[in-house]
Amino acid sequence: MKASLSSLSLDSQPPSRQAIRAELEAARIAFHDLLARMSSEDWRRQSSILAWTNGHLSTHILSYLTIVLPRGVRYAQKGRRTAGFPPLLVRLGIADRANKRAARWLARRHTPTTLRAAYDQAHADFLTLLDQVPEGDWEKSTYVLGKSMTILELFLVHAAHFDEHRPQVRHYPSDRVPA
Repeated sequence: MKASLSSLSLDSQPPSRQAIRAELEAARIAFHDLLARMSSEDWRRQSSILAWTNGHLSTHILSYLTIVLPRGVRYAQKGRRTAGFPPLLVRLGIADRANKRAARWLARRHTPTTLRAAYDQAHADFLTLLDQVPEGDWEKSTYVLGKSMTILELFLVHAAHFDEHRPQVRHYPSDRVPA
């Protein structure tokens, strides 16, 4: 397994926007690398998560950046308690089932190439959102997937989420490197 992208911590001083941007860019580059190594056969292969193919899993990573995190930031800014499924529905597994269905549905319209372009657009939109956060809003929070997260945490969690799923994508042979 590769080392974690997330080098930023909330323990001391909050990271600068520049540091957050650098971490998001590192995740973007790593996601591009993952997709560059993925053939069309790999896209349709089973990931290590039995319910998902590699395409489903890759699309899930994108949907976190396009839907979950931006929605969380906007809801936290508005003072809304929950930016998605309330904690009870998360505990009951309803959120997980909906997440799997959404990833399957979204993956049907993507290939590694189209997903790369969609990721780049989502990345640019998320950086724009980062630049628009007023300094006093970083500690505002909302529940995202059953967990209370501040706006700062929402910007930091994407790299960790990608790190969580990157080793679950299966390539054959597993050590294939792009040409």
